[in-house]
Amino acid sequence: MPTVSFPLSYLERLTPIGAKTLVDRAFNYGLEATLEADQLTVDVTAERPDLLAAEGFTRAMNIFGGSPRTVPEQLEPSGLALRVEPQVLPVRPYIGALVVENVSLDEAALASLVQFQEKVTHTFGRQRKKIAIGLYDLDQITGDLTYTAAEKAAVSLTPLYSQAPLTAAEILIDHPNGQRYGATLSQGETVPVLKDSTGQILSLPPIINAAGVGEIQPGTQNILVDVSGISQRTVCEMLNILAHNFIDAGATLKTVMVDHPQGELVTPNLAATTVTFSARKINEVLGTAIAKTDLGQYLKRMDLIVKGTSQVEVPTYRTDIFSDVD
Repeated sequence: MPTVSFPLSYLERLTPIGAKTLVDRAFNYGLEATLEADQLTVDVTAERPDLLAAEGFTRAMNIFGGSPRTVPEQLEPSGLALRVEPQVLPVRPYIGALVVENVSLDEAALASLVQFQEKVTHTFGRQRKKIAIGLYDLDQITGDLTYTAAEKAAVSLTPLYSQAPLTAAEILIDHPNGQRYGATLSQGETVPVLKDSTGQILSLPPIINAAGVGEIQPGTQNILVDVSGISQRTVCEMLNILAHNFIDAGATLKTVMVDHPQGELVTPNLAATTVTFSARKINEVLGTAIAKTDLGQYLKRMDLIVKGTSQVEVPTYRTDIFSDVD
């Protein structure tokens, strides 16, 4: 069970609920929360990656308490395209992205974002093999993006927080990130590379970002976010969670068109999904006897809106409703 800590100063920006009330409400929600000086520590169940973010946690607490929430039905396109080249498919086949504009990142907000990035990719993302998240300064990126594969000895970049360039082969052998995450890639002669229209390398997903463009600092307002992985569905689900988080943080979100060999895809997607539910099954699992006509009021507190007699509308950040075991 992963544990996350949220700065109280940032939680106060996201919810009017006081810290002590948050602890009580989290308990009623099924989470264990502890108040420690200037932060709130929460134990999160493995099937709810959205709760690993400060925005996701406060969203759940707000909705559970009856506060309404609205999201845009559609996001505007950023005009940015991400082309996936065939040669990267055997190495790490899927990627998606979103554009964040006018986000307010102070030190507490940035710490929460980085914590989410690390916690979710290490747990739900299986040490970055299943998914990895990249964050970039959008103002340092030129034109459209290309996701491709390159020879390990031929591609070179200065890794994040480093001063000198290294080849991908050197990063995989000598750099701590290469040693830690190199096993997530197939054992071939190429590595995934994300670059812009000038050829500037943004990162070697899922190993490391490039220095400069791949560094987010307090005060950064415009961000490119990518998620790469081995399952298109999981990549898209994580982008949707990130989109909801940035919206709740007050940012403007825009989509990216992904040109993949398997077909075009626009990411992220905020359109809610309608699924069928069984009142009988719900009561069996919970050990309750809630009348079907009364279930709606309880499901609403979990941001699940009943439509008709046996269907419920599920927001795209609730990936646990569609979870699988891959």
